[in-house]
Amino acid sequence: MGQTLWKENWEISRKHYLDWWAGQGLVISMWGHVEQEGAPHEPIDPPPPARDWDQYWFDPEWRAANLHYHLSRSSFKADLLPVANTHLGPGSLAAILGSELEGGPDTIWIHPSPEPNAP
Repeated sequence: MGQTLWKENWEISRKHYLDWWAGQGLVISMWGHVEQEGAPHEPIDPPPPARDWDQYWFDPEWRAANLHYHLSRSSFKADLLPVANTHLGPGSLAAILGSELEGGPDTIWIHPSPEPNAP
């Protein structure tokens, strides 16, 4: 069975990325998802609303379902790629180092670990 790709101009974008890494050309992309007009790439049901900001930011199953839903409705024109960005920024390293993370409406807050020397 064949595979359907959501990005119709993959070969052109692939060449743009390869050229750019070789120090030539231009890649036209951006962070985030731009909703496309018309039918979704695939009929994906939206997840239920997040019960709180912790689920929104830190629950991997809910986040995967939410990203899958949004990507199914995103435009991949120019060199935009269907990438599931976890967008925790410096929070990812902070979590590994033991900081406590708090979710908010548009960001996460990083609090020092109460036991900074604990393994």
